[in-house]
Amino acid sequence: MDGLAPEEAIVADLIRHDSAAESNLQSFIYNMLTVIEFDAYRRGQVVSQQKLDWYTDCLAISVTDGIQYFIGNDHTYPVVENRLSAARGAHIAHLLRDMLADIGDGFINIPREYLEAHAIGPEEIDSAPYRAWVRQRVQQARSDFADGIGYLDELDVLRCKIAGYWYCARFEGVLNTIEHDGYRLRPEYKRHKISTWVGLMVVATSVTLRHFYRKSLRILWRHK
Repeated sequence: MDGLAPEEAIVADLIRHDSAAESNLQSFIYNMLTVIEFDAYRRGQVVSQQKLDWYTDCLAISVTDGIQYFIGNDHTYPVVENRLSAARGAHIAHLLRDMLADIGDGFINIPREYLEAHAIGPEEIDSAPYRAWVRQRVQQARSDFADGIGYLDELDVLRCKIAGYWYCARFEGVLNTIEHDGYRLRPEYKRHKISTWVGLMVVATSVTLRHFYRKSLRILWRHK
């Protein structure tokens, strides 16, 4: 399409061919644009827990609907309470991972109420209240991942299941490092490429074997 950048043309073409009402594609694009707008709004501000939770929910909806649109779009995915849990946990871990870099760029990922209640600044990462908050967020992310994996295990689309597991695994490594550091955040979390790829292959193999095992059990149960 004339006048559009390549990535803009791709999005425009996807929208033009999407005739479904309230499709996952529409949700993916709308919520991602909402996240981008909110990031522009919150820069230089310390926002409330309510707004940060809303921010995470928008991101979780966008990511989940995006994955389910681009992987197995012809499949009807279950809409249940824990559908967004994996993406919520990933975003919490993402915000912790980028906390120090984000502070330098004017984005504060710890809520205003908590800073005021404990009389600390957003950069006081070595303080006991700050590390207590980080620990709470790590525990919340772990809980969300556990709920999310419960949802992923029930999916019939193996590719989507593997993508979801990979998404969780990528950030679970960050949580492990934060715990190992006594909930003191690092400026950067480096990943070793070889070990990362090996880990992802192990996850994919394990998920695939469990997927076909569970599928076989369901077939056997139907024929009893």
